[in-house]
Amino acid sequence: PRRASTTIILWNAVGLILFLVFLYMVRTALWPLLCVVHPTEQATMSRFPSIRCWDQDHLPYLGVSLLSLLVVVLPFLSLCTHATLRQRAFAPQGKHYFSRRFRFLFLRWSG
Repeated sequence: PRRASTTIILWNAVGLILFLVFLYMVRTALWPLLCVVHPTEQATMSRFPSIRCWDQDHLPYLGVSLLSLLVVVLPFLSLCTHATLRQRAFAPQGKHYFSRRFRFLFLRWSG
């Protein structure tokens, strides 16, 4: 039906956009955790050297980092892992709706 194909197209569009920005989101989410230790044994953020790690000014960065990891990175990583593990179960059974739904993941490796 028409509605099913529209849902699959929307699913793939959102998946492809998330797939494209995934590495950027991971890098951005992990920046507050990358601290550099100076010769004075004081650690600062590698991206913003004026902010000392684990100081009061560092806490908002950690909060945004944790939030972006929990809201964007981990759910998308879980979805991709789930789809990859389930693909092997659905492919031999001829259930092609699953492959079409996750086409943004499997198109590169399909024969």
